[in-house]
Amino acid sequence: ANCYQVTDETCQALAELTQLTHLDLSMCHQIGDQGLGCLDTLGQLRLCKLMGLWTLTDAGLSRFIRNVPSTTFLDVRKCERISPQVLSKEFRDKRSSLRYILSDRQ
Repeated sequence: ANCYQVTDETCQALAELTQLTHLDLSMCHQIGDQGLGCLDTLGQLRLCKLMGLWTLTDAGLSRFIRNVPSTTFLDVRKCERISPQVLSKEFRDKRSSLRYILSDRQ
């Protein structure tokens, strides 16, 4: 990861990789809610690293977690617009498979 050329449009292409189980988009600063929203086709995804997605919001993350319930590990460190309340709510949601969330939001 850590690529400034990866954008929301790139996520549209990634969405075709429906058997993907691990995805690291860390520090791909141009990806936001719209790009993450394209990834709801990744029904096999288990691990997703989103560290440093500065424009990702609570709404975008919640939608991703709901639409990709297979995800068990999520890294959202340095995602400044993600609130601890949303992380706590999504982690407790029984429909989600989330077991581990890495976050630096208190």
